[in-house]
Parts: sequence; structure tokens; C-alpha cells
Amino acid sequence: MAGVLTYLKGLRPRNLMGRRLGSYGRSGEAPDRINGFLADMEVGLVRALVKAK
Repeated sequence: MAGVLTYLKGLRPRNLMGRRLGSYGRSGEAPDRINGFLADMEVGLVRALVKAK
């Protein structure tokens, strides 16, 4: 996922709407990291981040 997000960030797309989907994995930081990538790319988010354990 990090490779895809880095590639998209390099393309500098504009006026995007998105939604993120990820799992916690071992460290639990994936949702926050994906959220950071999308914020850097100025992607409008359809829903707020929801974390569930």
C-alpha cells in the first residue's frame, strides 16, 4: 500500500475524493499513516477515520 500511495502522491492528482481502508497489522499505525498520506495529497475524505479493535 505504501508503494501505491507514494506513486499517487508523485503524480500530484487534484480534486480527489477518497476513502481509506486498512488493518492495524502488528504495530497499529497503518490507519494513521494512510490518513497522513491522504492529507498530504489533499484528498477529500468521504467519511471520518474510524478505528476499531
